[in-house]
Amino acid sequence: MVIEITALYAALLVAVLVFLTTRIGVKHATTRISILDGGDKRLAVEMRRHGNFVEHVPLLILLMAIVEVNGG
Repeated sequence: MVIEITALYAALLVAVLVFLTTRIGVKHATTRISILDGGDKRLAVEMRRHGNFVEHVPLLILLMAIVEVNGG
C-alpha cells in the first residue's frame, strides 16, 4: 500500500528540519559556540525549536500514515 499523502508531508517536513538545523549551524558558527548554547538565549531558543520539531514530527508522520492506511 502506498501512502502518498504522508510521503508528501514527510518530504516537506524534512525540508523544514534541514532549515532549522542549518539555522543552528550558522548560529553556532557566528557565535563560535561549539557545545550546547553557551548561555546565548537566541541560540537556546533555536535549539529548543529544533528539539520540539524532532520530538513531535515523527509521531505526527506515524499517525498520518496510520490514518491514511485505514482510509482516512
